[in-house]
Amino acid sequence: MDKKENILQSSALQVNLERTAVHVEIPEKYSILLSVVERHYGVYRRTQELLLELNHPYINWEYVLKMLKTLSIGDFYEFNKDVNGFEALKIILNIYFDVISKSPSENTRETAIRYLIEFVSTIASSSNTCLLYTSPSPRDRTRSRMPSSA
Repeated sequence: MDKKENILQSSALQVNLERTAVHVEIPEKYSILLSVVERHYGVYRRTQELLLELNHPYINWEYVLKMLKTLSIGDFYEFNKDVNGFEALKIILNIYFDVISKSPSENTRETAIRYLIEFVSTIASSSNTCLLYTSPSPRDRTRSRMPSSA
């Protein structure tokens, strides 16, 4: 028996897929996040997937949270070494806050809080001095504190 014959055709599923299919654009406010990872294809694709789902009218919060954890903790090294890493990490932090404040599922919100704590712990334990030198000085928000070579 051919495998194609075993596939059920569901008109209800087809209608649902057509109704939820929309064109989603990633807002400009995420451009720094994308620029930090653009040289790394896999990380860039994961970031795009996360941002597309986050900006979809029918958000799958569990999927967003799974992708967010992978990006924020698993791919932390990409942000840690980039000159715009601090700004990108602030965007990731705000995405965690979005999940916590907007997800209708209490379980998802609780998981997001646990992942957020793990993310902050990763920043504290793994950033070394990289983020320290790329983050803006509290005294002067317009300049980086990257040490000069002179």
